[in-house]
Amino acid sequence: MFKVDQEMADAAEMYVNYCRDLIQDATVYGVEERLPLPFIGKTEKGTSDFVAVTKDKKLYAVDFKYGKGVAVDAVDNVQGLCYGLGAARKYHNHAWDSLTVVIIQPRASHPDGPIREWSISREDAEDYVLEFATAAEATRPDDAPRRAGGHCKFCKAKPTCPAAEANASAIAESQFGSVEDIEGERLSELVLDRIPVILDWCKSVQDYAQKQAEAGNAPPGTKLVPTRATRKWVDENDAETVIVSETGLATGDIYTSKMKSPAQIEKLVGKKNMGPLRDHIESKSTGVTLVPSSDPREAAKVSATGQFGPAA
Repeated sequence: MFKVDQEMADAAEMYVNYCRDLIQDATVYGVEERLPLPFIGKTEKGTSDFVAVTKDKKLYAVDFKYGKGVAVDAVDNVQGLCYGLGAARKYHNHAWDSLTVVIIQPRASHPDGPIREWSISREDAEDYVLEFATAAEATRPDDAPRRAGGHCKFCKAKPTCPAAEANASAIAESQFGSVEDIEGERLSELVLDRIPVILDWCKSVQDYAQKQAEAGNAPPGTKLVPTRATRKWVDENDAETVIVSETGLATGDIYTSKMKSPAQIEKLVGKKNMGPLRDHIESKSTGVTLVPSSDPREAAKVSATGQFGPAA
């Protein structure tokens, strides 16, 4: 069962309220709208969270983002522009004079706030059609140039992309000498701009290697082992009853926003007083991790699902 907490509800409400206000003045709108993107490719399509054309001839492309790791700008937002231009083609019989790209991202800190808008004229918006079409066409040849940069962050090909590897290697080789010699603006640039690129590429390669191993193709010299088991309550209601009756803790002592874990309760009552609770605790590994073959832990069994994919 998927639990929806208050933070999720508040974020969704912000997005829904914004869209509802647009609907009040819309001549046409779409939710989770499938849009044609012929300027990227003849059969290319995209799904926008919300698009609308209002009575005052304004076209809106609204993108709801729940993530907080990367604060997304509305200005020059390629995804939003593509959705807006796709909506213009789908709703070609509805007049519009300007395009507004809207990013609603409640959990990411941004100087422009959680709701960010960027508006441009129809003429400026349509200039992007040629720009996108030219860029898309340049990617089609087998020997198309690869250029690494901040746009690579969510690229699925990054772990095996020569340009991403070369970019990370070049940064590492050119930037680092003696740590004591790094100071001032160079230190800021390294910490804020350069090092994140290297770490991001390294993490993508690690994730790729793990997925390969989980699919039954572990890189030479590696194996999968279960992650460290964590203690959990077998049944929280039963555990609460025993904790209150056996340890002297009140119900209020064993809850924060949720019931405290066995480790947290142990800190409160001491290890020697955990005896009556042991039958209510289970240790479970929640996954596998990639380690060297020399690791003393026993290799985890790779499931048939991991090797062959889920059944149709």
